[in-house]
Amino acid sequence: MFLHDVPVDTARGRALRADFFEHWQTHYAHMRKLLNGYMDVDDFIAVIKEADHSRLWSRGNLQEWEVPYIFLAWKEWAPVIKKKGQLLRPVWLRFWFDSRVRTLDDIWIRTQGDPRIIKAIYRNPARGGSPTLRHLVDTKTLYIDQAFLQAQYRPPVDYVVLKMRQAFPRDFP
Repeated sequence: MFLHDVPVDTARGRALRADFFEHWQTHYAHMRKLLNGYMDVDDFIAVIKEADHSRLWSRGNLQEWEVPYIFLAWKEWAPVIKKKGQLLRPVWLRFWFDSRVRTLDDIWIRTQGDPRIIKAIYRNPARGGSPTLRHLVDTKTLYIDQAFLQAQYRPPVDYVVLKMRQAFPRDFP
């Protein structure tokens, strides 16, 4: 991705991670909204674990509102399918920052306070695998909501809370 070596601030990283977990339900709900209303909790858990592994939390001046947008850009979001085979979100989604962003620092600095993210929607390839350009349906430029943490969202279902508690037992009382 667009991470480069920077001095790591572990105290700041622990504080940011704690703030994230204090508001994890808001982050989850905001990401679900941007993912057309559906996100597999295992995908959410995977990007948090990637953030732990890559020490994302300890990177320079990273702000809590930036975290879910980085998570969105980190992976391809495959269609969401219920256990019974019902498609909840039949399309693939990909996100990337606009061309002004080359590193994490650029999210705020090079965008002159007007950061944006591109959302691409792809048809699910009939033969499986990841979508290519020929599967592209649409792209949208989204203005990043730096105040989403103050918004009111419906809490996640009990199953999602349980999965999060199982995945991160030390982060829940």
